[in-house]
Amino acid sequence: MKITDYVDLFYPSAEAEEYAKKRQKKYENYPQDFMVNLETDNIAKLIAPMNFAVATSKMKEFTDDIETLDYRLDCLEDFMNVPELNGRFRQLINELAGNRIDFSDVDCVNSFMQIKTHMDSLEEFLGCIENINRFFAKYNHAIKSVAVKRLAQFFEKLPKSENIFEIAYSISQLKDTFSKTIRSVKIGVNFDSAMNPDSAGLLEIGYDKIYPKGNILEKLVFKSFAGREQFIGEEHFNSATRHTPIDIDTALFRELSKYTKEFALRIAAALKSYRSSVFSDLSELESQLDFYGGAAQFISSVRARGMKMCRPKFLPSEKRVTRLKNVFDLNFYRQLVTQNPQEILTEKIVANDIDMSDYARFYMVTGANNGGKTTFARAVGVCHLMAQMGLYVPVGSLRFPLS
Repeated sequence: MKITDYVDLFYPSAEAEEYAKKRQKKYENYPQDFMVNLETDNIAKLIAPMNFAVATSKMKEFTDDIETLDYRLDCLEDFMNVPELNGRFRQLINELAGNRIDFSDVDCVNSFMQIKTHMDSLEEFLGCIENINRFFAKYNHAIKSVAVKRLAQFFEKLPKSENIFEIAYSISQLKDTFSKTIRSVKIGVNFDSAMNPDSAGLLEIGYDKIYPKGNILEKLVFKSFAGREQFIGEEHFNSATRHTPIDIDTALFRELSKYTKEFALRIAAALKSYRSSVFSDLSELESQLDFYGGAAQFISSVRARGMKMCRPKFLPSEKRVTRLKNVFDLNFYRQLVTQNPQEILTEKIVANDIDMSDYARFYMVTGANNGGKTTFARAVGVCHLMAQMGLYVPVGSLRFPLS
């Protein structure tokens, strides 16, 4: 089961994703100097510090599909307006991701106690899904985007799916089994006509130990063996578990251990299969959450320092109009924040406007060295790049056509 078969936070449909990937592939053959000139590595680390590779990937798409960009912007606004998506919800996803690690040693399991550990982990996995559904029930009223609503619907339907239902049923059965820990087995031995042991096999398992016959004091005073099976011969002990000299029946106990280990491995493998059948692409969802969570925090930090970021307005390609008001350079912003993380930057960063339309379609920027020409040009380029990633941009307002 793949989450992205049901919901993708980057693309509204499989067709939109295919279109974006083809466009990205096309532009891979173009010169990539702009990545260096715009210092995109630094921008990617500002946007998604926990996973800047996913931000870099989106920079190279140059998406011109307005539906996809609005889909992403709506999703981003949910992360901005519901910070708990990057808080409690992200924590629950981390728990799901951490839960799968518990099954890494399944091929080495050698006891039923290890199986129980795996079983407990799987039960925690189910509990985590339940907590995610509680989260969405609590914040459903504040969620507006199609992307996050689809994610909520995916988790809501999950407990009713065949895989999860089977896991829950199996867990209940295994819990019942482990609540009655197997403490004994009965072995049957067949003899030939000469009374030589001919064959042997397990007859029955028990949830209580089988005790030998006790003395009269134990029977009358303590009643410790009332109703218990009694040995008619000597009881032999497993030297491997009791760390005693080799007993006559060590071979028998060794054989039993082999079968119980084989049974344990089969159960553990089944548990691993259940777990791996769900969320096989959980890491992909984590990357998407890193992108939106990081971007939302970044926008909040920029605004906290007095600078503006806005949702871009996309125009049809035939509209030859580009208007930016109060645009500033994020790389210069980053340098100032590095120097003084707490400083309000409105007095140190100069924002600019530009209006390109029928009135003026070409600008020549002139000025002295270190006068801000490169900074201004870079600011405009970064705005367009981030807009085509489906993000808020470092400007008071932005309108431009996609082509």
